[in-house]
Amino acid sequence: MTVAMRGRKDRRCGWVGWLLVGLIVGCDAAQEPRLTPQIVAGNQMLVNQQVKIKKVVAPAEGWVVVRRIDRTPQLAGVAAVTEGTRLNLPVPYALPLGDYEAAWCSATLYRDLGRLGQFEPDVDRPFLVDQQPVEARFFLFKGGEVTDGWIVVDDQEVVNQTVLIEEVGVAEPADLVIHRDAGNRPKVPGVIARKPLEAGIHRQLEVKLFPEETVACGERLWPMLHVRSVSDNQPYDIDKPIIMTSFVVLCASP
Repeated sequence: MTVAMRGRKDRRCGWVGWLLVGLIVGCDAAQEPRLTPQIVAGNQMLVNQQVKIKKVVAPAEGWVVVRRIDRTPQLAGVAAVTEGTRLNLPVPYALPLGDYEAAWCSATLYRDLGRLGQFEPDVDRPFLVDQQPVEARFFLFKGGEVTDGWIVVDDQEVVNQTVLIEEVGVAEPADLVIHRDAGNRPKVPGVIARKPLEAGIHRQLEVKLFPEETVACGERLWPMLHVRSVSDNQPYDIDKPIIMTSFVVLCASP
């Protein structure tokens, strides 16, 4: 009799234990999945003294912090973010950038750990993924006064000797040319492709490399716009560069 009663009590305790486990698991399953921090920023033109961040995913309130890093790192701008996903986030760029100058920049996603509404570099800390800060690096360019224009291009595979430019805008007839790299700057002349353009906005533009040219996986290339107005001392038959950007040739997918 004693043994039978102990067995029922043990079973009741087991049922209660499994019930509690089920409730705990059920509660966990009902919770929203935690956001994975992410930041995406492509090579771009400096427009209205602002940098545009393509995408930010923040698990909590924080900051997008832009720095110029091609020399002694300098803080360039900060923008607050709330928990969630934000597209095309503008970040002010406070550092000077000369006409036709390029700057190598980083955009880092920070968690707000200090006073609300104030970025504190000694207190706030970057979000981490795999123990690495969540950041994106990109080239920032500024055009000159000759004309208005822009180039948008992403890292890509080069298939059939063709480079895909997402968008080009230019206010007067120009040549879109592609230069090889000379160590974080375009090689001059080093032109491996050329496409004449009329004034306007051109999207999904295919630019063929010259037949004798090939490119390698990991190579950096530099698309440039050159206006066709008259100038002197040009080493080749295209004219003054006004806008440039760069991208990396990706390896072919396995």
